[in-house]
Amino acid sequence: MAGLEHITWLLTLVSFFGVLSVLATAMVDWWARWRGWRQASLRQAVGRLLRSPAEQASGQTGSAWGEAVLAHPRVSVGGQLPDSLAPEVFAEVTWQVLAKAPQTQDMQQAPVWQVLTLGEPEAQGQSSAPMMALPDDQRQRQQARLAGWFSQAMQLETQRYRARTRRFLFGLGFVLSMVANVNALRVADGLQADPASAQALEAQLGSEAMTALARQQAESAALMGDGLASGPSAAPAADALQALAVLVPQRQLWGWRQGLPEGWRMWLWQVMGCLLTALAVAQGAEFWFDLLKRMTSLKARAGA
Repeated sequence: MAGLEHITWLLTLVSFFGVLSVLATAMVDWWARWRGWRQASLRQAVGRLLRSPAEQASGQTGSAWGEAVLAHPRVSVGGQLPDSLAPEVFAEVTWQVLAKAPQTQDMQQAPVWQVLTLGEPEAQGQSSAPMMALPDDQRQRQQARLAGWFSQAMQLETQRYRARTRRFLFGLGFVLSMVANVNALRVADGLQADPASAQALEAQLGSEAMTALARQQAESAALMGDGLASGPSAAPAADALQALAVLVPQRQLWGWRQGLPEGWRMWLWQVMGCLLTALAVAQGAEFWFDLLKRMTSLKARAGA
């Protein structure tokens, strides 16, 4: 049974950090929308892809073709950029922009033109004007190559965006943990000293709140897959935190009601605990959800 108690304790910690991650992610998502991070990331990615050799040589970060693509009615609605762009839409709009662009040697040396005419030696030296007269099957092949190229590029851009948000999450998590005194070491020690509270928390967080959060994450992922704007709501996480405060008020797992640390060793312990909290928050809710599922299965096997 001791092993089962340890698993329950770990499950409670995982659930706790999952709730904190969702709250922090919701705050960062709101900030990103207000600041237009995703739109800026999309603009930079399209600009890098469609820069001509002359624009690259001059050190420009944007691209005239890229701006033409982003200004297209299929992309911008009312002059507002979306959070994401479907590869098929990018391919179709980019093909139209290039087909209408004047022929230059600079265009034929651009990376996008090399992708467009890949495997078509007869097309690599042609002007852009005859593109409108291409057979449908050839046009579809060209657009399919553009879509695949854009999809690969956006995977790298997504990695950059996630790295940026993780850094922001870490900073936000550290500030909030210091302000609210959410010390990971203190929380772990308090839950280990009170197995009954740990079991109550694990039952609360492991069922209603975490189920709602997991469903919410799945819906958000589905919307993003369709190229639609989405963002997690903080409501289920807030409900879970409220349940935490009701279930274990006597443990005082967070807050400054016990006063400030005394001595440099206690302050060092405080800072280390808050750094661990920030590191946990920066992993993101998906990491904790996956770990929670694995540990729930482990507990089920251990109790069988």
